[in-house]
Amino acid sequence: MQMILVGGAGPLPGGGQHWKAIEGEPAYRRLVDVPDGQPLDVSAWHSGEQLWTGRQVFPAADLASPEGAGALLAVCQEPVEGAEEEFRAWMDQEHVPGLASVPGVLAARRFEAISGRPRFFAVYHLASRDVMDDPRWKAVGGSEWTRRMRSYTRGRVRAVYVPA
Repeated sequence: MQMILVGGAGPLPGGGQHWKAIEGEPAYRRLVDVPDGQPLDVSAWHSGEQLWTGRQVFPAADLASPEGAGALLAVCQEPVEGAEEEFRAWMDQEHVPGLASVPGVLAARRFEAISGRPRFFAVYHLASRDVMDDPRWKAVGGSEWTRRMRSYTRGRVRAVYVPA
């Protein structure tokens, strides 16, 4: 699965899932899933929008954005030089699967950039914003490995969205 993420200051035209920020930036986000093998056609995007395209690397199966999510958490970041291998291991072995196991997480996916920055993006579709208050969610987010990896990342941007 590939994904196009579009961000902007106002509502965004076009297909995909539309989200409005309740925490973080950009104010609006649109997610468009593109099955592998189909071309990523970004010719219709308007100038001035933030455009990022990525390839899903976790989970390995084609997992599309679920319908009916009440909230979306989008997190992007990059490992510092020399920490990329451990960063990938942490995301794929602990962080993303750990958050995916919390009740109310409808989908947890990790992407690596095809175009745009940053190189790494994670997207979590949630039944509601309240999922992030669950003690199990907080345990994954506060694990020893997570705390260590935060010192090995840069450019971390986190935003919470509700359907627009």
